[in-house]
Amino acid sequence: YALIGIAIADFCLSISSGIRNEIMTSRSNGTFEELIIAPYNPLFIILLMFVFPVFMALIRLLFYLILILIVSYYLIDISYTIKDFLIMLFLIPISCLCYIGIGMISAAFVISFDRGDPIIYFNSAATFILSGVFYPTSVLWPFLEYISRFIPIKHVIEISRSLAFDAVDYNIVSNGIISLSLLSLIFIFIGLLACNFSINRAKNLGTFGNY
Repeated sequence: YALIGIAIADFCLSISSGIRNEIMTSRSNGTFEELIIAPYNPLFIILLMFVFPVFMALIRLLFYLILILIVSYYLIDISYTIKDFLIMLFLIPISCLCYIGIGMISAAFVISFDRGDPIIYFNSAATFILSGVFYPTSVLWPFLEYISRFIPIKHVIEISRSLAFDAVDYNIVSNGIISLSLLSLIFIFIGLLACNFSINRAKNLGTFGNY
């Protein structure tokens, strides 16, 4: 139960925090300004910075999935169907989109204020406290349980745990995928707007080299 939560938390948080690390590294070595003023769309450059964090997060997730499969098959005696794997193949990219959007909001803060951002800390706290990583969200106060519906990882964990046991609740799966689809659109939209605003602001103020 906890292993699934830890695997999903590591995957999602690695994606959302990876772009911040990429931007801070490129600013410290003086390449970020060169990338942004290059004859390409700055938002495209920001999105390309997600490639390595997403790749590394997928590699770690693969190891977790192998471990979960071994534990499920040999210790719990649970088998999986092709339908379960197809759902996972759809769940992984839509989860990536949600946390790329959150990562872009974090990137916008770093670009605008030239310092560590509270977005990642808030995201991490919400993940471990409200998203059911170690315990079900049903034990939370009703208000906090309602708030948790707007945290993408909560739906990812619920779907993954539903698939991890023999009695798959496809209502949880379908409702979770719908929620993730809506949240991914919202976070990507906000992330693009925030990054575009922060890049234009930094250009006008000439603060790209300040780090």
